[in-house]
Amino acid sequence: MIRIQPIVPDEASSRSWWKSIVNQVAADLPTAWELLYGSLLPLRYEIVAKVGRDHADDLYHDTIVALVEAIRKGHLRTAEALPAFARTIAGRRVCLFLKEAVRARATVDANSAPVCDRSPNPEQERMRAEEREIARRILAATRGWQREVLTRFYLKQESAVEIQSSMQLTATQFRLMKNRAKTCFVERGRAYLRDNVRARRRT
Repeated sequence: MIRIQPIVPDEASSRSWWKSIVNQVAADLPTAWELLYGSLLPLRYEIVAKVGRDHADDLYHDTIVALVEAIRKGHLRTAEALPAFARTIAGRRVCLFLKEAVRARATVDANSAPVCDRSPNPEQERMRAEEREIARRILAATRGWQREVLTRFYLKQESAVEIQSSMQLTATQFRLMKNRAKTCFVERGRAYLRDNVRARRRT
């Protein structure tokens, strides 16, 4: 097992290094994500060894996102425990990924299943139209750069490389920006649905 060490010149300063990162994450400073990505990079190699390179980046990114959320919610008791905490999160996500992979292989081949009519009925069409309208409203209310990333990647289906080049972003910056935009979009969607439910209950 690789021992995660912060990328700092003096090992004696590692304790203050982790504390500094935790404080920056808690304060939602822009530099926090980059520091976290770089400092925990050895963890990515552990993930590569277990799932291969094709899926390692996504799992590593998911681990960082979950770690940031846990820090902000106060689930990390001491800053020095951050590497071990990160490894625990990564281990759970790797296990879940491997279980899903095994389950997928055990699933019956879709080509051998009987063909059925999957065309939506009028009720399903109405629901999809409502969902599209809700998504359009939420997207319109999203901040400029978040709206641009979501629109270009999901609606216009531009590649990550194209967007990175156009917006002058590194691959890491793009992944972080896209994830934040998606998180914001989902949170706004949940809030919209909650407000609608409450409004219906009052009527």
